[in-house]
Amino acid sequence: DVHYGLAEAKAIERAATLDAARARFPERFSTNKAPQILSIPKTAWINKPAPKPIENEGLGLAA
Repeated sequence: DVHYGLAEAKAIERAATLDAARARFPERFSTNKAPQILSIPKTAWINKPAPKPIENEGLGLAA
C-alpha cells in the first residue's frame, strides 16, 4: 500500500474499522482511549538495497 500510494486511505479505513469494533465490542479493548493507527512510513522495503560505497573511500594519497 505504501508503494502504490494507498497507505493514507488504508489508514483512514483501518481507523474507522477500529472505531466500529470498539463501539460494538468495548470489552475486547483494554484501555479507554480510542485505538490509533501508527504513523505511515515514507518508504517500505522487503529487501532494502545496501548503500553503495563512495568511490575512493578509505584511500589515502600517495606521498
